Amino acid sequence: MRTAVVLVARDGWELTRNCLGDLSAQLDDRARFVVALADNGSSDGTPEKVRRLFPAVRVVELGENLGFGTANNRAIKALADAGEEFDSICLLNNDTRFAPDFLPTLRKALEDAEALVGEGETAVVVPTVLDPDGTPQPAFFAGFGPDGIGAFRFLANALKREDRANAVLRGTPLPTAVPGLRETRWASAVCWMFPRALHDRIGASGDFFDERIFMYCEDADLALRARGIGARFFVSDRPVLVHLGGGSAR
Repeated sequence: MRTAVVLVARDGWELTRNCLGDLSAQLDDRARFVVALADNGSSDGTPEKVRRLFPAVRVVELGENLGFGTANNRAIKALADAGEEFDSICLLNNDTRFAPDFLPTLRKALEDAEALVGEGETAVVVPTVLDPDGTPQPAFFAGFGPDGIGAFRFLANALKREDRANAVLRGTPLPTAVPGLRETRWASAVCWMFPRALHDRIGASGDFFDERIFMYCEDADLALRARGIGARFFVSDRPVLVHLGGGSAR
């Protein structure tokens, strides 16, 4: 398995430098990983700095701010057009920090998840995400069950403290036969790993990410379309990713 790791940047050089630094082991492992950075018209010299400090990274300069989804689309296409071979893709926010074994551990979780899904289905795996202070950042939706949340439960939930109300609205991921791997209905694209075949199937009928969506909710839209063709979403207890947050908005 060879994984294409895709990041998007617009300015915010310190975030990108730290993230690529955490990827240093993978940058040297060309047999298993290839890394691309789509630059949305940075004015702080990000493309030049990446080429100088991280020459193994393929930089895709877009020249203007095309948004998160479009930038990911263009980076994946650039890798394919360049003849890079890969059978899995990892979308990774540049405002994240992680340990050296992060990506190999996530790849193993994807292999485990792929073994769980049925014929015609595929897996999308996300890591456990933490805030910088170490508290969980559970950016997923696990569903309310077959009967929905119901009016009474919804109103009663509105009276709870915010964190407890949010926990009800998110739902609880379901355990699977693989310890440490739980199934959910959707998860934020802070970091997704999935087989390239899913990208190719969605892209065969249009954009992978819908390029009409500039930023935010494009991952929810993509997840809905992916589920429509048999994708199932899983949260892995390992590895752990720290999401600094707010980098894209800035």
